[in-house]
Amino acid sequence: MRLSPEPRGDGSGAQDGGYNLREISVEPEREAMTNPELKRFGAALKATAADLKSAILNREAIAIETNSDMLDQIQRSTERELALGRLERETNVMREVRAALCRIQANTFGICVDRQNEIGLRRLNALPWTRSCIACQEAADLGWKQHGEEWLLNAA
Repeated sequence: MRLSPEPRGDGSGAQDGGYNLREISVEPEREAMTNPELKRFGAALKATAADLKSAILNREAIAIETNSDMLDQIQRSTERELALGRLERETNVMREVRAALCRIQANTFGICVDRQNEIGLRRLNALPWTRSCIACQEAADLGWKQHGEEWLLNAA
């Protein structure tokens, strides 16, 4: 467990520097990834890539069809938009999977690209293509959330 400072909301510059301390759960540091672990992750990534490739190549759902019935056209348009969104997500994951396979080849798999610290094994088991440790991903997600809130406020 590690303590991390976070700014105090009351703005006071108390003796502790105006910060509250919150606990962050941190996985214990582990030895370098073993060859069998790398092979296991490589096999899982290759299987995921194969599944994604077949899904990406199946583009029947995005084909444009003409129909004289207006309701059928609306339904088909909605289905097409959903299929395009799914295709975009699958393509993004495929890009991440390929990058993870490259990191295995470069012996940098399991190392956070932001801070160069090790990514926890539980996180890698859940998302083998991840490029960031949990702390960096949370910071990125928070940044996007705050950026999105600023955009919404400016749009209003």
